[in-house]
Amino acid sequence: MEVGESSNCIEKRSFRLISHRCKGFNQRSNSAAAFRAALSSPVDEIELDFRSTNDGGIVAAHLPWYRLPSGSFRLICSEKYRVAAQNGLMTLSEALDIYTDAATEKKLRFELKGSGFERELIKEVSDRNLLDRVSLVTWRESTAESIRALQPDIRIGFSFLLGAQGAGWFPICAPMRIPSIFVKKPNLISSVNVVPSYASPSIPFIKTLKGLNLEVCLVTTYGTWTKEWVEKLGVDGIITSNPNQFI
Repeated sequence: MEVGESSNCIEKRSFRLISHRCKGFNQRSNSAAAFRAALSSPVDEIELDFRSTNDGGIVAAHLPWYRLPSGSFRLICSEKYRVAAQNGLMTLSEALDIYTDAATEKKLRFELKGSGFERELIKEVSDRNLLDRVSLVTWRESTAESIRALQPDIRIGFSFLLGAQGAGWFPICAPMRIPSIFVKKPNLISSVNVVPSYASPSIPFIKTLKGLNLEVCLVTTYGTWTKEWVEKLGVDGIITSNPNQFI
């Protein structure tokens, strides 16, 4: 079954199906074409990644660089917004235009790859009256605090790695421990993205997170996951690069 087709089995899922940066649609991830395809597919929600250019523009990108048709690479933080857009990166404004034109009920999750552009992003979302349709996701506690100070009503998600892998400011925790942010600041975060690395979450671990009044989503990018195992785990949603696997 191809993504985009309807199926009665969609109703039988116990979790929400969330597209991971619009992968799995035979288009470049985080692109306008992939976003349009995801909006017309059976997924319940869509996640996109955003970064800031060196002049404050906001563009969709997972990695810190992007590749030109010539094969060379450009750092997004060193790029001009106009140039990045001309070279094919979807801008935040373009993404919101596409979403509005689609007239869909699907929710959006915007993962901030970096910080310092929260105010501009929130303003664009607010100006279009989409605060109730968009969640902002971060790996940084300080960015979550900044978002909450700027907009008390928007939903905030927090991502962390399970296991020993990670670098820089990526939060890491052991399989049966949770990041202290959820205990120290219980009203700051609405949802959590659990990213398995060298370890996989257990059922009790997921129950502990849900007991903190958190929506729990599993990122299935790493490892082998089945629909049956995800349902047994009891998460609220999965963020996947292969939506067909769970339809």
